[in-house]
Formats: sequence, C-alpha cells, structure tokens
Amino acid sequence: EDAHGRHIGTALYGALLALVSRQGYINCYALITEGNLASEEFHKALGFEPAARLEHCGYKMGQWLNLCYYHLALSARPQAPVKPVPLSVWLSLFCPLFCPCGPPCW
Repeated sequence: EDAHGRHIGTALYGALLALVSRQGYINCYALITEGNLASEEFHKALGFEPAARLEHCGYKMGQWLNLCYYHLALSARPQAPVKPVPLSVWLSLFCPLFCPCGPPCW
C-alpha cells in the first residue's frame, strides 16, 4: 500500500528529531535535490529553513543537479558544546522497555 499522504514520513521524522534532540544534538540538516518541491515543502513544514545551495554537485539520469541544505535548530546553542549521548546508550536504556524482540535488538 502506498504510504504517500498518510503522514508516515512526518511521524518517522518526528521520532528521529526527538531522539537526536535527547542525544544532545543542537542542529539538524537535510540535503535535498533542488527542484524536489515535495521534499522542500515537507522539510519546511517541519521547521527546516534553506541554508545553502551547492551547484552541479550531483549527477543523476544524465544531468547535473544542485543540492540544497536545509537547517533546523533543535535547541539553543550552549556556551560550549556537549558531547552527544551515543545511540548505543539510548538503545541499552530504552530498547529493553519498548522493543518486542527483547534485548539486545540492535
């Protein structure tokens, strides 16, 4: 069944952004092929803003493509950065509580 229009991408991105925020990341970036309006609008709806454009840096189906970086601030910038919590730590803490396959599932 087609997932388009069922907000699955929004739910997955929401979970991903929540996880990386809890890990301590303060910025998130998306790299989108210029002209992919659906992806551009999707990311803008999540709060991403255009940040940079790279000309002719991708090649697909016989043509050179531009790529656009989109940026989302996940939190305010601290005075000094803190090392993010590794994903393996999060998995060891929370996966046993929620994962149906049992620990370790990664």
